[in-house]
Amino acid sequence: MSNINKERLNKVYALCDKIDKNTKKQPTAREQLRNGLSYFLMYLAASDGGISWQRADFISEIYEIPLTSNEIETIIKTINQELDTCSLKFKEVVPPILKIFVGIDKHFNIKRKGPDALYCYRLLIILFEEMGIDLLHCNNDVTDKELHALDFYLNNMRNYAIRELFGPEGDNNASDGTAFIGGKR
Repeated sequence: MSNINKERLNKVYALCDKIDKNTKKQPTAREQLRNGLSYFLMYLAASDGGISWQRADFISEIYEIPLTSNEIETIIKTINQELDTCSLKFKEVVPPILKIFVGIDKHFNIKRKGPDALYCYRLLIILFEEMGIDLLHCNNDVTDKELHALDFYLNNMRNYAIRELFGPEGDNNASDGTAFIGGKR
């Protein structure tokens, strides 16, 4: 994982910790982030039919425990049984942490719109996107199938957030995928 993505992850973890401090929900927002990001990365890692040891190491870093490729494949099989990560259904279900962040955006930022508005959901999607790119490139073998899986999942996340925050017509600044924090990507 790149240093910048470690920083991004730590910043989003810090936001989760603030959420957890103000709510006593279980699982915690931090756990929701770790699980959602891990499931997403496992889905990406397995989207081409196998998991390299480099990608297993990358995912282990998120879990904060060492896992081998075989252990991750076992976890994926278990998750597949529970969440069906290889199906269209998994790709269309947004991670619970996104729902939490969109809820915060609804509560605090609904009056701020446009490319300069800071939305929690954008921070989360940037994190997922950059971590996904890091994961795919860690073994220098990126396939079209993996890129499609990355795009599909991220677009689903964006569409959910836009629909929830701005209604069916969406927000033109957010829906094209280019208007992130400060209008830059």
